[in-house]
Amino acid sequence: MQEGADAEDAVVVFGDQDRAARTKDRVRRLILHPEDTILRPGGAILVAEDDHGVLGVCALLHHAPGCYEVSKMAVRKDLRGRGIGRQLLVVVISHARKMGAKQLRILSNTVLAPAIHLYRQLGFVEVPIPADQGYERANIALELALGQEADPGRVGRRRKAFAAKRRERS
Repeated sequence: MQEGADAEDAVVVFGDQDRAARTKDRVRRLILHPEDTILRPGGAILVAEDDHGVLGVCALLHHAPGCYEVSKMAVRKDLRGRGIGRQLLVVVISHARKMGAKQLRILSNTVLAPAIHLYRQLGFVEVPIPADQGYERANIALELALGQEADPGRVGRRRKAFAAKRRERS
């Protein structure tokens, strides 16, 4: 957000006005009051940063004992495609496990194809969208049962081994 910008105007939602207003109110509460909406209920906010500033951010929302939602994950636009989102999500999964999570949920939109691909690479599987999910634009829900996720290093090693076998056959 630019310096001097009004935080109330930082949330923009498109679509049906009633649904957009409900979504905007929910997102505004999350962003403007993170202590009340994320931290006090048992969630966390994780920030990826280096010497030059913030690279990405992600929230873990606590819904029920052992159940958390990965929410508001974002990587700086000029840094996308460099693996930062993957590294951030791996840390988020590890942190969730330390917090006692048994299940992680992500509500998203299929227009975010690279993000959906990343979630699936790390072991998230598509599930029915919960009726009470609260995100009007969500058209996909994914869940990860902790202890069953893919080892990011193992996924990379399998991919390299597969590529090497393919070259040998050629």
